[in-house]
Formats: sequence, structure tokens, C-alpha cells
Amino acid sequence: MDKARLWLMIWGTAWLLAWAGSVLAFWVVEPTGDGFVRGLNRVTTFLGWQGIAAMLSIPVYRVSRHWPARSTPRRLGLVPIACASLLLAAILTTIL
Repeated sequence: MDKARLWLMIWGTAWLLAWAGSVLAFWVVEPTGDGFVRGLNRVTTFLGWQGIAAMLSIPVYRVSRHWPARSTPRRLGLVPIACASLLLAAILTTIL
């Protein structure tokens, strides 16, 4: 269980840094371009980091499955997948 705990902390920290980095990058990056596409670089930077965070959410979920059902680490392993799913649902809802 100690090995699983270590990997959960490593993958969870990597996911959290990527997720927080996407929000920070959206605020820090200066908008470029003219007219309709002005600021699109901020959106693509945000979505790029969110894509990385979504990819990192899969190992977090897989490692959290080592704990028994209804335990706190197992439930916390669903948070990254839920965040990625909610963002994807929001994007699809906006498009449709």
C-alpha cells in the first residue's frame, strides 16, 4: 500500500500542477492577434494544459483503485476524471 500511496501522491501532484498551471497560464499569457481571434492564444494554452491534466487523470484513477471500495483515496481518485469530464461536457454543450 505504501508504493501505491507514493504513486498516488506523485500522479496527483502532477495532475494538480497541470490543472492549476492551465488556469495560471490563462491569466498570465497576454492576448495576441487582431479582431475576432484576439486572445485565442490564451484559450489554446488553457486547453493544452487541460489536455495534459486530463491525460494525467488516468494514472491517478488507476492507482486509486488499489484501495478498498468507499475509502477516501479511492474516492479522491475520481476528482481528476470528473474535472476533465465536466470540462469536456461544458465545451460540447457550448458547441451544440
